[in-house]
Amino acid sequence: MRLNAKRIRRFVRLKDADVRSHLSKCEVDGCEKLARGTKSVHCMRHWNEGEREMNRQICEVKGCERAARGTHSLHCGRHWNEDERRLNLRKCEVEGCENGIQGAKSVHCVRHWNEAERQENVKNCTVEGCSNRARGRHSIHCARHWNRKEREDNKPKCCEVEDCGKRVQGAGSRHCVEHWDETEREANLRICENEGCCNRVRGKDSLHCKQHWTEEERETNAKKCEFQNCSSRPRGVGIHCARHWDEKERAANKNCCAIEGCDKRAWGKDSVHCKRHFTDREVHIYYATCRMPGCEKKKEGKASLHCKRHWNDEERFVNSRI
Repeated sequence: MRLNAKRIRRFVRLKDADVRSHLSKCEVDGCEKLARGTKSVHCMRHWNEGEREMNRQICEVKGCERAARGTHSLHCGRHWNEDERRLNLRKCEVEGCENGIQGAKSVHCVRHWNEAERQENVKNCTVEGCSNRARGRHSIHCARHWNRKEREDNKPKCCEVEDCGKRVQGAGSRHCVEHWDETEREANLRICENEGCCNRVRGKDSLHCKQHWTEEERETNAKKCEFQNCSSRPRGVGIHCARHWDEKERAANKNCCAIEGCDKRAWGKDSVHCKRHFTDREVHIYYATCRMPGCEKKKEGKASLHCKRHWNDEERFVNSRI
């Protein structure tokens, strides 16, 4: 039976209406996103524990609880094998750069972002007069201007060992590095394959620590300045050592130590020197005062970098008895 244009339009309207009737919005007040997932009444942002467990495929690496990512992948991005990496990791379009693409609507790695990509992916705090970068999950403020909800969402998890105030580290871990059990250590720490060596594996596509690198691993990971007959390592953003920087590289790496011949990075606020070449004034500012820009109060508390007013959640937890 042939359908005329009028019948086709009616069929399409009925089909769209039927689809819309089965799409429900997230039940959280004020959220207009559609519910997603099997037997779910919330969007992905507001999934409860049951919905998250039902709809998330977990990485197959033992001890890792991160979600599997990518096309035809059974692992999280950290534990991708070679085939998964080839399928899911697009490389930066800059010639000679092998880093993966990062950011929304981007064709470059972070190092080679243009102005449009940087504006798209680097969001600043929405508080008027604040130029700091927005930090945290689902946050539109810097850490200094977090509201109560943002502070709760981004509260650092602490080690489950009693009287240990250190932060949890590692995939699928509930402890700090010091208190890792065997499962957590196997999932998060690769040890050098050289017999009798307990150091951590270093470098790209490497199976050894830096001390026991093979010639091939050394060539892959030890890049040299591209200036003729120069054997120094590249410093900062660029392909040359500090001695052979061109104008663009020098502008990009202007925060380096002001001492001639020193290519280390300048440290601390209002400082133009590395730690080794600090003046007396820079030593006082860096080691004795709060790190918050514009604050000149003394540091307070155990293992703290801020005054009591500007403590972050971790410092507040560690020093809660003070």
